Amino acid sequence: MKNRVSVIKKYKRNPGIILDAGCGDGVFLKEMKRGGWHALAIDSSAASREYLSENNISLVSDGFLSAQIKKGALDVVTFWYSFEHLRDPSSHIQQAYKVLKEDG
Repeated sequence: MKNRVSVIKKYKRNPGIILDAGCGDGVFLKEMKRGGWHALAIDSSAASREYLSENNISLVSDGFLSAQIKKGALDVVTFWYSFEHLRDPSSHIQQAYKVLKEDG
């Protein structure tokens, strides 16, 4: 987990809004929250949703492409546990580009 956090810190020194699409158990977002980040999650698993709720992590949607996220609203979007499972990864990259801030 420390490696993932350090990757984010390499590009974003100040905490902002981070979204992890396909967040799994949410441990990464919990760690980012500890560092001052506003953590948002996307996951379709009922178990994940329960864990997120217990750890006060906001669940945005159960799917990234259907999520209602304003253009330019996010500082970071990650797909740590999900990208390799996507049917259409290019659509997800395009959506990430839309919802990220200019320096995201």
